[in-house]
Amino acid sequence: MARASSIIQWAITLILSGLFIYAGVIKMLRPDLLLVDIQSYDLVPYLVAYLGALLLPPLQIVTGLGLLVRSLRKVSATILLLLMLVFIAALISAWSRGLDISCGCFGKSETAANYPLLVVRDLTLIFGLSAVLFLERRKVSDLSE
Repeated sequence: MARASSIIQWAITLILSGLFIYAGVIKMLRPDLLLVDIQSYDLVPYLVAYLGALLLPPLQIVTGLGLLVRSLRKVSATILLLLMLVFIAALISAWSRGLDISCGCFGKSETAANYPLLVVRDLTLIFGLSAVLFLERRKVSDLSE
């Protein structure tokens, strides 16, 4: 059973790592478009949006890579989980205010946000990150017994 959970954890970790690294690289290539996307949510002042557009992509890349390193996995998954909670709150805020925006999640898209799909996608990522944290904690408790 421990072997199966290790394989499942590794598969989830690889998928999540790849997604966050990809999202970070796409955003890093065009921080100007990310800035426009962040501003379109109309939640933060320009300076915060500007800093977010510069700092968010490398943070996603570093934490995505951190998921692959056992000693960094818990902290990376926790940071990404917190980011996902912020992202989903921003999406729900934009949706509730009737904003017709691009989410900016994987670079600038030409179409308006499909809010139900984006919320389900983000909840799936939150579930995956939570599973990684749960399985990682379980491994640590198994070692201490």
